[in-house]
Amino acid sequence: MTFSFVDFRDLAAVENAINENTKMIFSEVPTNPTLNLCDLSAISDIAKRHGLLHACDSTFATPLMIRPMDFGVDLVIQVRKKECLIDEYCIIAIMLCYAVLPHN
Repeated sequence: MTFSFVDFRDLAAVENAINENTKMIFSEVPTNPTLNLCDLSAISDIAKRHGLLHACDSTFATPLMIRPMDFGVDLVIQVRKKECLIDEYCIIAIMLCYAVLPHN
């Protein structure tokens, strides 16, 4: 697996980072720790134009603050840390899916 780091505030850079092997655009909103925001609708449009999925990690912003699926995002990741036992932690991850995903 390979990936490219792109400043999602620069939509031209997002589009230029796509190559023949790209399968997904993975964004984060807001970014942690800088709290940068990006145009999720525009990034989703770029993904759809290239036949790609758009996944977004919106862990930092709860669904009460932002709902990425309202902006065309296909997959939303919310990660929550929950204390399970004294001095032990487990990670609880929730993935919300808007699109029917291929099984390959």
